[in-house]
Amino acid sequence: MNPLAKLALQVIAACLLILSGAVLTQITLPGVVLLELGGLAIPVTILWYVALQNLYDFMDGIDGLAGLEGILVAVFFSAVALGVAPGLAVIAIALAGGTMGFLIWNKPPGRIFMGDVGGQFLGLIFALLAVLGEQAGIPFGLTILFLGAFLFDSVFTLLRRMIRRENITRAHRFHLYQRLVRLGWSHSSVDQLYGIVSILFGVAGYLLTVDREVMAASLILVTLGSMVAGTVWLELQWAKRRI
Repeated sequence: MNPLAKLALQVIAACLLILSGAVLTQITLPGVVLLELGGLAIPVTILWYVALQNLYDFMDGIDGLAGLEGILVAVFFSAVALGVAPGLAVIAIALAGGTMGFLIWNKPPGRIFMGDVGGQFLGLIFALLAVLGEQAGIPFGLTILFLGAFLFDSVFTLLRRMIRRENITRAHRFHLYQRLVRLGWSHSSVDQLYGIVSILFGVAGYLLTVDREVMAASLILVTLGSMVAGTVWLELQWAKRRI
């Protein structure tokens, strides 16, 4: 499918969810209302649904990565939803189980592959869980935190390509995880790295829900600092190799 056809279907999917009542009316962090969306609620919700479909799908480029992230995000979301919104916790656990079944066949070396259908589906479901979670009392920022490893890579790469005035609708192999592979890392090693980052963010998010703000903030800062330092290292290595 060409990019415009994909975008049209993504917008239709977003509109169907909005018609069902899944609208983001505010953005919160644990204990803090960050932003009331008011009249911008529907356009921001559409943008969120479409953006996460694409950002998640962008990260499905090596064996095991998108599946592993899907399991971890779903597990941590279910952990915080269990006492607040049990129905959402059940959905998240089912999603983790289904994704685990996929990962058995997709772990390196992969024998089946997710593709746009799976990557965009996971992105849309996590976007929906974030909105429904916000409505149920699970801060929107928590889901963002759980997705931190993927969002950091996707947003950084997107901004980098925009600054370079590249065509962002064209397929490429310049995500951070892709460049690690092209520098000689195995798919398993990259999966493990992103898995560790996702676990650290997940633990930090859970700590926020049990009133361990100082520990959570420290863990988030250390993890983010490590990611920034790792990105700088990767940029330097990439410049040396000129791949």
